[in-house]
Amino acid sequence: MEFFENEGYRVIILNPLQTHQQKKKSIRKIKTDPIDANRIAQVYYLSDFKLRNKLDNSLIDLRNLCRQYDGFNTLYTEAQLRFRSTLDLVFPNYDKVFSHLCCKTSLNVISNFPSSKQLVAFAGGL
Repeated sequence: MEFFENEGYRVIILNPLQTHQQKKKSIRKIKTDPIDANRIAQVYYLSDFKLRNKLDNSLIDLRNLCRQYDGFNTLYTEAQLRFRSTLDLVFPNYDKVFSHLCCKTSLNVISNFPSSKQLVAFAGGL
């Protein structure tokens, strides 16, 4: 959006709910780019919109930081899910022994005994 504003274009932001309502008015459920563009144009011409206010650079930076934070949280969640599924293959029912898989004790067990067979062999030798 900033690019278009810097190039001198007027920028208006439409609410996706309004364009979706316009779509629901149609009898046929057709989804193509030209039809979507036509619906967006109808919403624009049938409604009263204000021009987008130019945002302060600090607000733009804050928005970008929030998006990065959300992206990092998504990556962290995906990594945890992959870790849990891999751990379940190597150590079946491991999560029944440790309620927190990433606590220090759990991670020490995993690093010292990379497979369940090694852990059973060690426990049998005690």
